[in-house]
Amino acid sequence: MFLFPHKVKGFQPNWCSFSWFLGWAINTFSPAQCRYLEWGPGWSTAYALLSGVPNSNVYSVESEEKWYQQHLGLNANLILRDGPKTEDVAEVVNPDWYDPFPGRVFDVILVDGGHKRDECVLQAEQMLSPNGFVIVHDTLTSRQHRRACLGTPLKPVAENRIPPGTTLLCRHSRHLTTKERLELLVLNHFSFVLYCASNTISRLNGRLKKLI
Repeated sequence: MFLFPHKVKGFQPNWCSFSWFLGWAINTFSPAQCRYLEWGPGWSTAYALLSGVPNSNVYSVESEEKWYQQHLGLNANLILRDGPKTEDVAEVVNPDWYDPFPGRVFDVILVDGGHKRDECVLQAEQMLSPNGFVIVHDTLTSRQHRRACLGTPLKPVAENRIPPGTTLLCRHSRHLTTKERLELLVLNHFSFVLYCASNTISRLNGRLKKLI
């Protein structure tokens, strides 16, 4: 059953634009069998678990101690690795950051935390199942993150226009059905309408408070 992200505690339309694709991608598989990886734990981890992915199938890598400690209670396969600090191509990064779970294959991969997302997407392509999806966050507000979507063997199939933006990728051999394309079209329109409505309500509430 599809879990709409706005029904999950802590949902915020702007920074959770990735969640619409995340829930959809998980449900193209049997959630109970879906293998999920993310760079950057947090709300996305809880959402994947609530969507039906078992704790044992949720893998997450974090580079900051405070976020690592904060999300240990989610009881997923969460590890702490020394990750990149900048987008500088000259920065030397621990290889364990890019391949945190060697030998494993995943159906849904979220590239969200840390820097150097282009390298993370390249690595994700090596770890992705034949029918899997890679979700890259912040692709409207970051030139580097948009570059990450265009510079890999994966193909972009949909983009959520809610700032900061999210792009959905899959293998070129993975052909979306007409039903899947229609679902993504409806999902994008629904999420954007919800985002606009939320912003309008927030502005109206602000004006009412000033009047009161």
